[in-house]
Amino acid sequence: MVVRARHRETHCSRIFSALISSDDDAPLPPGSPRVVATLRLAGDDVPGYLDIGGHFGLWRGGDIGHGIISRRLFT
Repeated sequence: MVVRARHRETHCSRIFSALISSDDDAPLPPGSPRVVATLRLAGDDVPGYLDIGGHFGLWRGGDIGHGIISRRLFT
């Protein structure tokens, strides 16, 4: 999946490759109003684009969903 996010200071958009999974490991159902999911991204500049409270979009040739970051974990 691809995640599109905007930098909190420069407001420039960037896309990131992401591995996305739901809490129960079930497929993410299309059209679901709310799904709690985990996004795994790699990159040194990810924190500037995806901060707690920040918005992101899911993109696959076009917007297919959006969300808000509720927490982050760096490994």
